[in-house]
Amino acid sequence: MKPSPRFLSRFYKSYAQFKPWNYGDPYKHPLPERNEDPWALLMKPLMAKDKARCEAWKDEVQNLLIFVSIGLYDCVFDIVH
Repeated sequence: MKPSPRFLSRFYKSYAQFKPWNYGDPYKHPLPERNEDPWALLMKPLMAKDKARCEAWKDEVQNLLIFVSIGLYDCVFDIVH
């Protein structure tokens, strides 16, 4: 199925300039060469997000523990006196 000339006119000055890609042709936009692991590249932002979330949870748990310990101390103090 060929694209319509009206569609191609947005990207090419004339329909004659359009040449479909065939196997063996060079890529129009080749992927950059990278020496590092692509999975490590994907993991960096996810690990940063998880670390921030864990820090927030840690602070929240500490605040809850302080609240619970104060409440427990108050209950024990009321029972004793």
